[in-house]
Amino acid sequence: MFVLIVVFIIFLYIIKSKFYLFKPKLNTNKKYLEILKSLAEKNMYSNEIPISAILVYQSEIIGKGKNSMVEENKISGHAEINALNEAFSKFGNEFYKLDKSEMELYTTLEPCPMCKGALVQHGITKVFFDEPKSLTNTWKLGFKSIIYDLKKRRFSSNDMQKNLFKKHPSYIKHHKIN
Repeated sequence: MFVLIVVFIIFLYIIKSKFYLFKPKLNTNKKYLEILKSLAEKNMYSNEIPISAILVYQSEIIGKGKNSMVEENKISGHAEINALNEAFSKFGNEFYKLDKSEMELYTTLEPCPMCKGALVQHGITKVFFDEPKSLTNTWKLGFKSIIYDLKKRRFSSNDMQKNLFKKHPSYIKHHKIN
C-alpha cells in the first residue's frame, strides 16, 4: 500500500512538473536564441555543461548566465542563478521593485529544483526553455523530494531564528517592533 501511495505522489509530481506539454511551443525572439547559443557554446570545450540563460525585463536583457560550477567551484553556478545574480548586480535592491510580470527567463534546459526555487522566490513565473528534463530525471527528483520531506525535522533552539529576525533592522522596520 505504501509503495502505491509513493508511486501516486510521484505521478502527481510529474503531472504538475510536465504541465508545459499541454501548451504550444513559443516562437522565441531570434536574438535571444543567438545569445543563448553563444553563451552555451562557451562551455563546449571546458568541463562545464553547455547550459545558458538570459533574464529579460521589458524586452531588454538584464542578466546573462552560463553554467560555471567547475570554473567557479560553486555548487550554485547554474546558468539561471548566474543570470539572476548578474541582474541583481546591475540593479541592487531596486531589483525587488521591478515588475516581475514583465520579466522572463529563457534557458536552454528546463530549470532544476534549485533554480526553480530561486525563480519562484523572486517572483519570476515566465520561464521558457528549449530542452525539457527527461521523464527519468523527473521521477528521480519526485522521489528525492518525497524522501527530503519525510526526513526533514526541526531542531530545538529556543526560537533562535525568530529572535534573530526580531533584532534585524529590516524586520523591525517592516513589523513595527521596538
